[in-house]
Amino acid sequence: MEERKLEVIRFYVVHKDHKDEKVSMKSIDGIDLIDNVFHNFIKYIDDFPADEKNKRIVQFGKRDDSKTFFEIKRKIRSVTGIIETGRYGKEENVIDISKKDEAPVFTIHKNHSVQKPFFFLICIPEIKNEGIIILERDGQYGIKSIFTHLFRKFVELNFEDYSVNFANFIDKQIIKNYIEKGGYNTIKLTRSSLPDDVAERYGLESYQTNDFVVELIIKARGKRRIGGLARKKIQEMFESSPDSFFSSEEFSKLGFDEYASIKVNSTYNDSSRTIDLSDTMKFRPYYEIMVNLNNTGHSDFNSIETAAINLMDDFNLDFY
Repeated sequence: MEERKLEVIRFYVVHKDHKDEKVSMKSIDGIDLIDNVFHNFIKYIDDFPADEKNKRIVQFGKRDDSKTFFEIKRKIRSVTGIIETGRYGKEENVIDISKKDEAPVFTIHKNHSVQKPFFFLICIPEIKNEGIIILERDGQYGIKSIFTHLFRKFVELNFEDYSVNFANFIDKQIIKNYIEKGGYNTIKLTRSSLPDDVAERYGLESYQTNDFVVELIIKARGKRRIGGLARKKIQEMFESSPDSFFSSEEFSKLGFDEYASIKVNSTYNDSSRTIDLSDTMKFRPYYEIMVNLNNTGHSDFNSIETAAINLMDDFNLDFY
């Protein structure tokens, strides 16, 4: 098995004349969006032209029998599939890493694209006016920008009076678990601007106060975790007492006060996340999973589909 991340996005549909009102996706002008997606999304992607500006192409992934990776789960009102995407426009050599001194095995030409597959899930509830999209990430690679662009264009093409809004899905309970139940690995304080008196203590001229960043990192060694009063203060901050951590005069002398930012790296259920307590909405909507790999080294479709559905169930959204 191998670790992957799932990125989760909220979405809802609005009429262009009433952008503050979410419409029922069960019946957009009498049409159920999930049926529309299931019957038309493949052709839409197949017909979508290459993005000449960004030199990117998108297509559906195919099974060994040439059938498209695209399924519908009516019980949970979701469609799942594999989107493949890659960039073109540059000539690059491919080498055999065991024979680096030899000539390239072959050359990727400007009209070639190395396609990377990514799993997706779209849940379109019947009983709520908001759904979620779950997208696979592989390390630094993801498809959020291209997928949301394509899905928005798809809805606007099929329902010309409507548009789609997207936002990161942040499960507040998940954040709370990391703060209240997790083990703290590091606490990082950052001050990007210093008062004149503090700047003087650091040997900086007053005009330099906005040119430097002062950071203090409290880090646990080995398998130890940060506890005691520091942990208690972090939890107080999370419960809307933003100055509680900086009540110590010693922190103030170092230049850390309510104007400083604070980030906590915490481990919960064997997963480590960094939480910016100055803005929990900066908490990236990534959720770590373990998946089986197929014979090409990518995520096995059935394995990642099961993990995505289980994650959606864990959110307790009452979508179905």
